[in-house]
Amino acid sequence: MIDKNIKYSLDDLTMIPAVQSTIDSRSECDPFDSLGMLPLITSPMYSVIDEINAHLFEENGIYAAYPRKCQDTEDFIWHESNKIPTFKSYGLEEFIQKFLKQNEKIEIPVYACIDIANGHMIKLTETVRKAKEKYGNNLILMVGNIAHPDTYSVLSGAGADYVRLGIGTGNACITSCNSSCHYPMGSLIDECRKRKDRAKIIADGGMKNFDDIIKALGLGADYVMCGSIFNKAMESSGRTFVEISGFGIPDLSSPVDQYSESTMNSFKMQTTRYLKEYYGMSTKRAQKEMGNKMLKTSEGITKYVNVEYTLPQWTENFIHYLRTAMSYTGKRNLDEFIGNVDFNVISNSAHAAYRK
Repeated sequence: MIDKNIKYSLDDLTMIPAVQSTIDSRSECDPFDSLGMLPLITSPMYSVIDEINAHLFEENGIYAAYPRKCQDTEDFIWHESNKIPTFKSYGLEEFIQKFLKQNEKIEIPVYACIDIANGHMIKLTETVRKAKEKYGNNLILMVGNIAHPDTYSVLSGAGADYVRLGIGTGNACITSCNSSCHYPMGSLIDECRKRKDRAKIIADGGMKNFDDIIKALGLGADYVMCGSIFNKAMESSGRTFVEISGFGIPDLSSPVDQYSESTMNSFKMQTTRYLKEYYGMSTKRAQKEMGNKMLKTSEGITKYVNVEYTLPQWTENFIHYLRTAMSYTGKRNLDEFIGNVDFNVISNSAHAAYRK
């Protein structure tokens, strides 16, 4: 069967301003949630976040989601001191063993991400249902990834608190182009929003610029999860190398400490160009880091990308552009903005003029 209804990517869409806006200045718009955080979550990737830099993301208003095999669960509880939830990722079997087969005692909320490529498995749905029956709201669950609006409803109905949308959209993911399984992100977010159940919607993968994130929020994503965008920040956990002058390739013989004052100063002064290693979580390297003994065919790639900004620089710009979008559309806070914006579908030539 062929569904002949056209589906749209984020590139196919632009946001329509309000006919008239009562907002006189973008400073009137509040881009932060009730905890004072931005609607952003780190992708749980080894080349994005680890134990060393997680606090830097949180200090910049970005929720942290750690990769699998990163730390013990006890380090990922809801900390009463700062009230900022932090997610730890698990494979499905790992999660079942820890939370269902063992008598894990949870007295204050634990935030867990069941991080698997195929969120359409009945086994995942049943695991979510059993875990929520056992722990209730002491276990906050993020699950995914999915590429069908009805699957969002199924997982939400099973008790999932957050559902990650997107298969094959990530910049280091080659699942879709090899398997053909895909659902364009613009339509996927919009159709899940129309079904909106209890679960928060997380748009995950393929964000190239500020506008992609802002479109995802306007369409109805409660949060946007970013990998490559955060990897390009100097503070990301990806291995960092000096660029071999004039060649655009990294000097792999000597990784540098991206957190050192000398490295940061040389980057800010533009005296040295740096490259970051970025690789997908289904690459064989990542599989080894997750402790997998049997390695599967890689559905991800490894590449080296230019370091483009510091995390505070990027965050400052994001806040500015999100406030601008909110002011154009007449929305004063995230509750008004998320899922309450109208969009145009544009032609290829219109997109060429739009994308500078």
